[in-house]
Amino acid sequence: LSYWEEAIDAACAEEFDVLVQKAASLAHEGYIQMGNLAPRLASLRWNCCLTWIASRSTAAMEVSTGGCFGTLKPARSKEICHDTKHQIFELLRPLTKEYPVMAIFDHDLVGHGVWHDSKREPLPKRAHDHWYRRCMEFDITKLCHQACQVPPEDMNASAATLVMVQPYLTPDWVLSPYEAPRHILEKHDWYCDAIEAEIDDLHTKAWVNGLVVHIERAPEFQHDFDDPEVRAKVERGEDLGKGLQEDNLPGSIHGSVALLYATMLAVDEVQHLHIYPGILEIESFFETLLRYGPPLLSLSLEGSGDSLTEELISQIKLAGAKLTILNLSDCKLCDDHIETLVEMLEHLPNLKHIDLSHNELNEQAALDIITTMCDRRIDVPSIRFDGNPIDGAEDFRDEVGLALARRGQQVVAGGELVLHMENNMIRWYPAPREGQLAERFRSDNFPKMIALKDIRVIANKASRSLDEYERNNPAAQSSGGREWLARKREANQRVLDSPLLMLYRRELQARVREKEEQEARKESLEATASKAFNREEANLTQEMRDAAAALRTAEGPPQA
Repeated sequence: LSYWEEAIDAACAEEFDVLVQKAASLAHEGYIQMGNLAPRLASLRWNCCLTWIASRSTAAMEVSTGGCFGTLKPARSKEICHDTKHQIFELLRPLTKEYPVMAIFDHDLVGHGVWHDSKREPLPKRAHDHWYRRCMEFDITKLCHQACQVPPEDMNASAATLVMVQPYLTPDWVLSPYEAPRHILEKHDWYCDAIEAEIDDLHTKAWVNGLVVHIERAPEFQHDFDDPEVRAKVERGEDLGKGLQEDNLPGSIHGSVALLYATMLAVDEVQHLHIYPGILEIESFFETLLRYGPPLLSLSLEGSGDSLTEELISQIKLAGAKLTILNLSDCKLCDDHIETLVEMLEHLPNLKHIDLSHNELNEQAALDIITTMCDRRIDVPSIRFDGNPIDGAEDFRDEVGLALARRGQQVVAGGELVLHMENNMIRWYPAPREGQLAERFRSDNFPKMIALKDIRVIANKASRSLDEYERNNPAAQSSGGREWLARKREANQRVLDSPLLMLYRRELQARVREKEEQEARKESLEATASKAFNREEANLTQEMRDAAAALRTAEGPPQA
């Protein structure tokens, strides 16, 4: 490791190559000396990495001289990749043929055993621990999968495999290590299915482009009551237990299963994940899955209810900085979760949509979320709040608008939000009904903007139109017409008296006062300057007169 650290800081290519070759040689020696499986896997990963880097460094040095870095020909580059990948495969093949390793996979696959020298290979003692066994499977499958990812791909047919024996006269099962996690999950009825994203009520949700993988825990074991032994236990009143899901069996409900899911998601390059509530109740499952799984673009915990605790909410940040869509609808979130929720959002800089619908967030709780996000400068283009017990939607929208005004810069947040022209000119408007002209105008992906000045002009124009209608239309004098006018004027007056327009009017008044004060100061300065100029001019004139009189006195009386 010290040679590699020195190589990173090397000043020239030759020095870098020398240090890398030493590091690769020592890494290989270290791997050979390792005994136990866990440190061997860590050493093997380091050995494979440095083998690849050392080979590329050797190829680069063949075409480089002095301080000039040469160009490696494609044919030579392909040859180096081929030879290096062959070396890596040669390191992995003996590993997957070791009897203890095969016994670990056979145990979780509930296979027919690993046999040699006329006896069955026992499961290693440490492998009886679920975490140890699944960690070994995770490392081996990841190593084999990553080795297949490097070029050239046409060599993958010779990759390391697991050979699982089958009953007599049945061909052996040749299994790629990175395919084993899926078979283990299917063997024990753990649910995993990739389906297209739902399009129902799509106008209220964020669009997920691609397949969404849904995962759920295995169902509770169902005993066979036709089995005489099971019936006998029932008759004796004995506990039937968990069946194949007993704690010491490979089918037990255990948090280490998350490592199998993490490997499978990485192999399938999954970007969109839906986790059901049953799986959240398994200790350490959620954290392990997000920590060791691939980075996600969308994560849905919809319908989790009480299963989504504050601890789990704080762990959502482990999904990675690439997360853009987070669905927390119907999770029974309330004001007790606000601080944890906002702290989690601080670690998701690329989040574009968060669904908080159908929770227990009242008006104050929802406003606290928006206010805290504004204070901490957490910008999320879309937040969904519908289905929460928010009374007075119009007042809530105005309060959020004021909070965003205090934000001071362009802010995109909350549902059908954000219209601003200046720091204090913000206006919400509700989503139009499907099929309306307004809906077609707003079919693009960015919100429209409107100035508060235009809103006031439109409201005043509507008021004048109602007055003209009352004067010129006889229908306005009927009882129905008067009621209609009263409703329209009341609605129009609410717009004129809304907090946002009041804020706008106060701002205009403040600007008028500021302008008047500026003009008054300007006039005062001009008057002061004029007086000073007149005073200086009078003083100068008097000085000139005094000088002329002194000159005449010095010359004496005029000669006759």
